Amino acid sequence: MSDSLTPDKAEPRTSRGFYEGDSLHIRAYDTLHGSATPCVQGDVDFYGVAAGRADGPVLEIGSGTGRVAWSLADRGHKVTGLEISPSMIQLACRKSLSQGHTTAATSPTFTQGDMRAFDLGTKFGLIIAPFRTFHVLLTPEDQLSALRAMGRHLAPDGVMILHLFDPRIDDLSSFRKPPQEERRGHDAETGRTIVARLENVEIDRFNQILENRWVYELEGQDGSVERSEHLTLTVRWTYRQEMKHLLARAGFEVTEEYGDFLGGVPDHGKEQVLVCKAAPMASQAPPQTGT
Repeated sequence: MSDSLTPDKAEPRTSRGFYEGDSLHIRAYDTLHGSATPCVQGDVDFYGVAAGRADGPVLEIGSGTGRVAWSLADRGHKVTGLEISPSMIQLACRKSLSQGHTTAATSPTFTQGDMRAFDLGTKFGLIIAPFRTFHVLLTPEDQLSALRAMGRHLAPDGVMILHLFDPRIDDLSSFRKPPQEERRGHDAETGRTIVARLENVEIDRFNQILENRWVYELEGQDGSVERSEHLTLTVRWTYRQEMKHLLARAGFEVTEEYGDFLGGVPDHGKEQVLVCKAAPMASQAPPQTGT
């Protein structure tokens, strides 16, 4: 049950995921998705305040190239980053003293793993899942598995912070053609320009799936296209109240909720910034009295 926003191509093109292998998306990630990206404005400071209050180290889920992990480490926090892509981890590890970061003694630790099933053998005072990482989980079962894995790693008085987007129903129901979107970044190794263009969007409303198909092009020194890739980003949108229900099923309760990282109130179409902690055990709940 899928609605394509553009006619199907006569000859389907081979496509791969955003984070597979050494894709152009990974090579340009830092310049395409820096801290100036609107949906993450203020997130590092937000996480920094939470880390300062936490009793224990920080675990970042989906640490990518280390944008958040390095920023928190620079503030003196002990950080572990869990990331499924080896190529992203390689880029994260390159961000060392040469780029003005912290001393090696307090550098983040980056570990390859799947957020649905991981065991790091320790507890964390703060667990964060920044930049809409949670959306790459495409079924409620996978979402619950990830939340429960995080719960097993959260210290008794720990805090978990999730960042998701809040879907706009009017956008999902009224699209007739893909938005004209082009981004320009730079190759992390060569500095050459990488152009990313959104080619097609498919919406599966029944399963709440968005499939964004992009064309990435690496420009040569003369401006010609030296390398071209068709990359697909598939995400599942999760409604705000649905997310709270999933959290409750996984043993969490939401203690704070915002529409952005600047203290904005929650609202339709804004970001979902959910601050959570482990819910009290049912056996410890006060007895209910009749009325």
